[in-house]
Amino acid sequence: MKAVVIIPTTGDKKVLQAIKSVENQTYKDTSYLLVVDGNKFKPRFDDLFVNSEPYVTPKDVVYLKQNTGGGGFYGHRVYAGFSHLVNEDIVLFLYQDNWFEPEHVENLIKTIQDQNLAWAFSLRNIYDKDDNFLCRDDCENLGKYPVWNGMHYHVDTSAYAFRRDFLIRVASVWHSGYAGDRRFFNSIKDIAPFDTSGVYTLNYRLDGNATSASPEFFIHGNKMNHQKYEGKFPWKKET
Repeated sequence: MKAVVIIPTTGDKKVLQAIKSVENQTYKDTSYLLVVDGNKFKPRFDDLFVNSEPYVTPKDVVYLKQNTGGGGFYGHRVYAGFSHLVNEDIVLFLYQDNWFEPEHVENLIKTIQDQNLAWAFSLRNIYDKDDNFLCRDDCENLGKYPVWNGMHYHVDTSAYAFRRDFLIRVASVWHSGYAGDRRFFNSIKDIAPFDTSGVYTLNYRLDGNATSASPEFFIHGNKMNHQKYEGKFPWKKET
C-alpha cells in the first residue's frame, strides 16, 4: 500500500521539520504533497528552501492561487479538496507546525490492515512553542474516549490515517469552518470501524494558532484522567 501525507503550508519555517519527519518514515512507500495556501505565501515558501540548513529540496508542491485557510478553516479546505486529488491507498494529514515520529505511518497502516479498518489514529506528544517536551496527551486526543472535561470527543487532524476509498466519501465535511475538526470526527465516528494505533507518534506543538490549548490544560487533564482510569489507560497499546 502506498501512503501520502498532505501538508498545507504558508511557508512557516516549521514546515521543514514536518517534511523531514515524513521523509524519515520507516514505512518507505510514503510520500508527501505540499500545498502552498495562496500566491501571497509563495515568496516566503521559496525563500525558506533556499536558506534552509541542512538544505531541503521540496518535492510535489502545489501552489494555490488564493488562500483557503483564513476565517478559521486553517488547512481544512485543502484536506477536503486534495483528498480527491491523490491516488495513494492511505491518506494522512499533517499541519505544518507538527511532526511525526519515524514509525508513525507504519503503525497506523498496520492497525488499519490488521483490523480491516476504514481509518485509524495515533496518540500524541505535547511540545511547547520552543520544542520542549511537556507531556503525553492522555486527556484529549482519545477517539472513542471523551476529553477529560467530558465536553466532547476528539481526534487531532494530524493523527488520522484513512483508506482513500473511505476518505473521499466524507472529505467534504472538512469544508465547515472553525471547529471543523470536531464536526468531522463526529460525522465519521459512527459510520465506519476505527481504532487507535495506541502509540504516541504524533508530535503536537502548542501555540500553532490563537486558539491552541495551554500547557495547563494537558497537565490538569492528564491528572484528572489518571485518577479516573486509575493509571490504566485503555487507549494505550504500547508496552
